[in-house]
Order: sequence, then structure tokens, then C-alpha cells
Amino acid sequence: MIIAQFVVEVNEANVFIAGCEETHEALLVDAACMDPRIPRFLEAHDLRLTTLFITHDHFDHTGGVKEFMERYPRIAVYSGSGVAGGVAVRQ
Repeated sequence: MIIAQFVVEVNEANVFIAGCEETHEALLVDAACMDPRIPRFLEAHDLRLTTLFITHDHFDHTGGVKEFMERYPRIAVYSGSGVAGGVAVRQ
């Protein structure tokens, strides 16, 4: 298991990545923003971002949802409200 935490500029929010060393699939928790360190980390560890999980729908947890969905078009997004950052999520 590969785990990383990023403190990003948006409200000093925490963004987490959990990746599997065998399947190379990764989960991102709370997409505060598209911080450039995140794609670099994924590439450096040969991880493919497959899932985005939103813990709750505050701007400092959802501000980057749209960018992540655009950059990773096949990503599954999970949010209890069905909306994250004003974007209807797809699962």
C-alpha cells in the first residue's frame, strides 16, 4: 500500500492518496484542488487514479473535483450528496 498526504493551499486542506502496489490503482480522498504535486506523485509511483472519494461537500474538499474529472475522465467519484463542488458526480 502506498499512502500520501498533501496539505494544499485551499484552507490548508488535507488531500490523501491510497494506492495499491499490485494493481497500481489509486484512490484520492477530498479533492480540494488540483495541486501539481498530486499528478507527479501518481506518475512517480506508477499509479492510475481510478476513484475519488469526497468526505463532505465543503469547498475545501471539493474545489478540484471538476479538474480531476477532466484530467482523469474515467474516474469514479463518490459523494454522499451526489454532488461535489457543484458538479454532479458519476459513479
